[in-house]
Amino acid sequence: YHLKIIQLRQSSLGPDHLETLQAMSNLAYMYKMLGQLDKAEPLYRRVLTSHETHLGPSHNVTAASMANLAGLLKEKGRHGEAEVLYRRALESREARHGRLHHDTLQSVNDLAGLLRLKGQFDEAQILYERALAGRKALHGEDHVEIYRVKNNYALLLKDRDDKSRFDHQKAEQLYREARAGGSAKLGLDHPDTLTFEHNLAALLGPSSDEAQQLFLHVVAGREKRLGKESPDTLRSVSNLACLLEYKGDIQTAKQMQYRAYNGLLKRLGEDHSETLTCMNNLATLLITLQLFEEAEPLCRRALRKREEMLGPEHRDTLTS
Repeated sequence: YHLKIIQLRQSSLGPDHLETLQAMSNLAYMYKMLGQLDKAEPLYRRVLTSHETHLGPSHNVTAASMANLAGLLKEKGRHGEAEVLYRRALESREARHGRLHHDTLQSVNDLAGLLRLKGQFDEAQILYERALAGRKALHGEDHVEIYRVKNNYALLLKDRDDKSRFDHQKAEQLYREARAGGSAKLGLDHPDTLTFEHNLAALLGPSSDEAQQLFLHVVAGREKRLGKESPDTLRSVSNLACLLEYKGDIQTAKQMQYRAYNGLLKRLGEDHSETLTCMNNLATLLITLQLFEEAEPLCRRALRKREEMLGPEHRDTLTS
């Protein structure tokens, strides 16, 4: 369908018409959602090149194309390239719109999320605080965008290497505020609300009975809203399996981890960060079951891929 639209628009409007390029961007987004990242990248690059050539590097549409390509490169683990594009998009949007604009604050949030993944927590925290203050100035205290920033800020506090009890308590508070706000504004089974709930459950940890109930609700909600094979659904299945493993229900956990791993491998491919996380979770469970011959190739694969994508010193690599 998307390919047909592109062909029609190329023939009737030309290869560099905005509507043609939008169709290309839509196809790239579809490939990204399907985990076909290598198919998405040349399309996003083609769109960005055309926008830079015909609209200029500081145009709104060009900045959006930069952010799209940056997001894809982040998914592929090419964080250095993604950072360059995110910073360019932020600089362009600040110059065009000022600091208190939806697009500018979205770029602030995007860059903060990437820096969190890179372990540059101090700058990421400054950016999240800026994004949160900006959203409150634009929207007041009760707005969906504020809950999204609170969720992302909580992810940072959870991830910091220099964790303190304060960070954990603050992260839990932010997750609960995001979940409550999302439930009221969007509904209990909205994908964003389920994301906030998933992250709260992960923070509470496997010893928490509340976490188990939250994960069960998230898995059921995501299966209903997104489908059983959705990467988000499978990520929650993997997390629930880790919790069940901790509680001693090993065989159920094993079935769920294999379901999550095989599904993510099919949808996202072996190189995707979510697949690698699930691969590591499955390998850990197999080691617990003393199934070392099953576990070893998974351990080696996860370590090799993470070294390639994240570097030898990244904490995910060291975990593998």
